[in-house]
Amino acid sequence: MKKLTLADLDPEMMKAMSEMKSTDEIIAFCKSKGYEVSEEGASRILEQFEKVNELSLDDLDSVAGGQVITCYNDVYSSMSS
Repeated sequence: MKKLTLADLDPEMMKAMSEMKSTDEIIAFCKSKGYEVSEEGASRILEQFEKVNELSLDDLDSVAGGQVITCYNDVYSSMSS
């Protein structure tokens, strides 16, 4: 199995993972797509999505172009640490 990298993430995968509530769900989802993610990596991914999901409407209003890339980079950094 291939280790999941930022280049592997597409919007559909990001959306699906953002709705997951446990590391087991993330690991199983990635495995079903042919990718390997450790328990620690899945935990970091989950934490990043929890942070993103906690944004208020005011926070979202202040987000300009490029911030989506920051989210992808944060998730990727979490996976590769």
